[in-house]
Amino acid sequence: MDTQPPEPGAVPPGKPPPAANLQAHAARMEEAMRVAGIGCWELDLTTDRLYWSPQIFEIFEIDPARFPASYQTFLDLVHPEDRAAVDAAYLASVRERRAYAHAHRLQMPDGRIKHVLERGETFYDAAGRPLRSLGTVQDVTARVSAEQALRESEERFRRLVQRGWDAILLLDAQGEVRYASDAIERLVGHRPDALLGLGAAHLVHPDDLEIARTELRRLVEQPRRPRIAEYRVRHLDGGVRHLEVAATNLLDEPCVRAIVLNCRDVTERKAAEQRIRVMEYAIGSSLNAVAMGESSGRISYVNDAFLRLWGYRSPGQVLGRPMREFWDDPAAAVEVGRRLLHAGSWEGELVARRGDGSRFDAQVGASLVHDGQGRILCLMGSFVDVTERNRAAQRLRQAASVFASTEEGVVISDPRGVILDVNAAFTEITGYDRAEAIGRTPSLLRSDRHDAAFYEAFWAALKNEGGWRGEIWNRRKNGEVYPEWLTVNAVRDADGELINYVAVFSDISGLKRSQAKLAHLAHHDALTDLPNRLLFLDRLSHAISRAERDGSQLAVLFTDLDGFKSVNDALGHYAGDRLLQEMAGRLAGAIRKDDTVARLGGDEFVLLIERLHAPEDAGALAGKLLEALAAPFTLDGQELHVTGSIGISLFPRDGNAAEELVQRADAAMYAAKATGRNAWRCYAPARTEGAPPERDRAAAA
Repeated sequence: MDTQPPEPGAVPPGKPPPAANLQAHAARMEEAMRVAGIGCWELDLTTDRLYWSPQIFEIFEIDPARFPASYQTFLDLVHPEDRAAVDAAYLASVRERRAYAHAHRLQMPDGRIKHVLERGETFYDAAGRPLRSLGTVQDVTARVSAEQALRESEERFRRLVQRGWDAILLLDAQGEVRYASDAIERLVGHRPDALLGLGAAHLVHPDDLEIARTELRRLVEQPRRPRIAEYRVRHLDGGVRHLEVAATNLLDEPCVRAIVLNCRDVTERKAAEQRIRVMEYAIGSSLNAVAMGESSGRISYVNDAFLRLWGYRSPGQVLGRPMREFWDDPAAAVEVGRRLLHAGSWEGELVARRGDGSRFDAQVGASLVHDGQGRILCLMGSFVDVTERNRAAQRLRQAASVFASTEEGVVISDPRGVILDVNAAFTEITGYDRAEAIGRTPSLLRSDRHDAAFYEAFWAALKNEGGWRGEIWNRRKNGEVYPEWLTVNAVRDADGELINYVAVFSDISGLKRSQAKLAHLAHHDALTDLPNRLLFLDRLSHAISRAERDGSQLAVLFTDLDGFKSVNDALGHYAGDRLLQEMAGRLAGAIRKDDTVARLGGDEFVLLIERLHAPEDAGALAGKLLEALAAPFTLDGQELHVTGSIGISLFPRDGNAAEELVQRADAAMYAAKATGRNAWRCYAPARTEGAPPERDRAAAA
């Protein structure tokens, strides 16, 4: 038996509560309705007397002293497009004897639009005649605006996310595929509809199958706990891909009821752009949550929306607990309470913690309720989950920052290819400013270096694969043609409809120049800029192939200066280098444009002469070259006289391989030197027998 004395103010059993308690309770409930934006009305159908609570006058923004409650006054406020439906809803409820709920708009005198939710019910006498109607009007403008803003934010966020190439799978508890996004075809080769009803393990490589099954069991056992794993999957073409799979069990989430797999092809991602993570979320209740608390901070009342938002089943799990327990940072909640007591109201955001430990961002509006003597009756708070709004806003800020600051050019166009926006890097690379580009198509950059087949393949990849990447040549505003590395993705909405193309490109002109310079250095002599041995042998091999096809002859002339070492010893290496450069110029000037002169090293030069009419033509050219070399060279005002020796080998007479022809021309040149220099000789085995090979010639000289 409870022997504790009753608490002060407690009402003994069987006695009605004191008037003061009833007034306090009425004040609390009235304040609760005010905070929730709800007003009540009553219509006496026998006298046509209509009553509006103060909250309705406040919602309708009507001065009760000037405009008493009337049905016509109410209809005048209803938006013209909604009046007939509002009137019909009420009349139908009276006629059919049922309660009704109807959402509609109010048009205020200054043109503003309010959204209200109206509920009502009519009561009848024993004869079935209507006696009175009771109802409520709730201002849901903020809720409707928040829902619209959230939908718009979600759609913008969805468009940005769709730039990624991740595939989404939804599985049931047995691991069978219920949904597959279009991107799965790029990852595994199967069309999405071909996977429906199949076990996801059907795609997994046999060596990873047991791991996948274990992960599925853990997912089913641990709802809402994301798990990330990497698997090998079998592509329809027989290849193997590596996928990173982020899986979450949302079987208990009403809006999803599935195991969600976010599949990313990390085979390419390891060498590609930054990762894009697709976030899954659900929209909670759209009605504001409301709670009342004692001055001590303990909760005394919550509505159903509060229970849904925080994840509790009954008020008994919440009532009597300190409000700070429902926030992720209790110290921050205590500070809000201190400010509330000081200022009487507070608005802002806090991170809330649900009963299952999960967190969400809450928009909070709190105020103190006072009695007639100014004493605090209770604390009132309304709460809205703004987690997804904040996440979307953060994503949008990040995307806008990347768009504005990236060094790569970005172009966003509509499905027809008309440019909607470009970033600053686009202007810097192409020379076209934003105003010049918007409204036009990317063809304004076309260089005409690509044929129709190139663009057909380009558009086919966009249509069939959703994207294209590769090298392309474009033209700047100033007419300069330049190479760029381009990536284009097709962006689709939730229904799979194409809404945008997004192109990202970078100027690779510098890279191309570096590659060309390296290629030139690899195949040319640094001193004379003539082809080196590697390039010469390549050209000679191709010339031999051409000569074999058309039955023509060619000649290789191996040239060496007589006494070049004496020039180096007497005048120094700088003078020797100058002499070699002059020699290179004379040799190049003495041959046809299609022929080749190359420097093999030191004072050794070799010439390729194609399309000889007769072997004697090679000898005539050798004589011409000796005359050119015999002419005086002038270096720094000093006249030098040098001569040369030339050896000749002929194709096909003296060999049919490039190295063989060069070696035999070198042997013939050595034979020319042996006869007294300043001479030329054709290769003849008897004359050149015993001549040192090319690699020993310098030592022999």
